[in-house]
Amino acid sequence: NRLPCLPRLPQRGTVPHARRRLVFAALAALGGLAAGLALYLSGHDPAVRQALHAADPLPPAFWHTLTRLGEGHIQLMLCVLASGVFYYRADFRRAFVWFMAGGLSLLVGAVGQVIKIILSRPRPKLDPLYDPQWFEAAASLHSFPSGHTLTSFALVGLVGGIHPRAVWPLAVVAALVGLSRVFTGAHWPADVIAGAGLGLGLGWWLRARLLDRAVVNKPHDTPHA
Repeated sequence: NRLPCLPRLPQRGTVPHARRRLVFAALAALGGLAAGLALYLSGHDPAVRQALHAADPLPPAFWHTLTRLGEGHIQLMLCVLASGVFYYRADFRRAFVWFMAGGLSLLVGAVGQVIKIILSRPRPKLDPLYDPQWFEAAASLHSFPSGHTLTSFALVGLVGGIHPRAVWPLAVVAALVGLSRVFTGAHWPADVIAGAGLGLGLGWWLRARLLDRAVVNKPHDTPHA
């Protein structure tokens, strides 16, 4: 029997619906990159960053703790843990999506690293001293886009389809992770904007192209007695 707790997933033949989601994914990714690049090239990024720091009412320890939620190994561990919980509850579709989301978010992060190396924008702490070198391998010195924000929003796009009521809470957590990258001095605001749009777009695209098809074509699960 079909599990009653699962939301309805798109069935075969709903091509217009699938195309709309792919268009949304493209708009989110390209829009985020365009907005981030526009702020970067406008030269107003330092002023926006300074204004955000001036308005921040929270202690640095809060942002330094929160920013760890954007680290790849932490996200992977949380995805595996969520997958295990749903598997134990015999909710195999959600277990499968969470398990795959962990690896796919790392793939999205790798895309971000390539963009970082190509653009070679220095991080805020290095800006006065650093001379960018094209195709330098040390992506940890590069800033655009924010990898933590990228993978956080990618997870929102990847798992949002199976947790429709949790999409906005997940997006708020992802946005806070993005803000933490500014408040800890690791990124410029433009990096976070680009990471959010690109991550959400790639997450939606991977979900539409891989996860939704795999879940729809998967045999119905039978809960354990």
